[in-house]
Amino acid sequence: MKIYVGFALLILIPIAMSLENFTPDGIPMNSDILQQRETNEEINEVENLSESNESNSTYWYNIALELEDEEAIEAYDRAISLNESYKDAWYKKAYVLWTMGYKNETKYDEAIDAYFKVIKLDPNNVSSLNHNAYLLKLRGRFNESLDLLNASLKIDPQNGATWHAKADVLTGLEAINAYDKAIELGNDPNEQYAYAGKFMVLMELGDTNEANETLKSMIDVNPLDWSKWDYAERLQEKYVGKT
Repeated sequence: MKIYVGFALLILIPIAMSLENFTPDGIPMNSDILQQRETNEEINEVENLSESNESNSTYWYNIALELEDEEAIEAYDRAISLNESYKDAWYKKAYVLWTMGYKNETKYDEAIDAYFKVIKLDPNNVSSLNHNAYLLKLRGRFNESLDLLNASLKIDPQNGATWHAKADVLTGLEAINAYDKAIELGNDPNEQYAYAGKFMVLMELGDTNEANETLKSMIDVNPLDWSKWDYAERLQEKYVGKT
């Protein structure tokens, strides 16, 4: 009897040990097979994630940020095709088209259309209003440019850069008044060119003395900025014929 019990135990031990290498579905697994299964599962997860990303507008927007020119436009278009109201994608697309316009002016027109899309989605977007006004002026569409600048000033009447841009579209005394407003506000990052714009309009009106006083005022803002002295001298040489 003891012999039979011992024999039975000898049989059961290897069986129990072999069961440790079986999965619930009865497939024997060793470490290599387990590792391969884990790798396959990771690959499937990555593939599924990739498929999910490609149907996500934000995925294509982020891709576009790393690209340039036509490749960037293509990626922004993919993002927009998935979300027609993706304002940031329209805005970035407009900017890329603007930069492409330096080599191909027809791209300016595409940029204008893209900025108009942003404005439609966000009528209070001052940046898009101003950028599009500049491009419209560049393309000779002055009335449309002025309309956008007036809309921008209704939103932010204390924006010196917008007053400066409006002055660049206007002529005569209206332009001078707009330049004065930009200078008065003191928050135009391109203030130097507001003074220069006012100087040129005054010269066109034949008011040489006031034009020269304008250049002096530009220098007085920061007398140690020698670039302004140089700029004033070049303007005088061009429009007055003397230093």
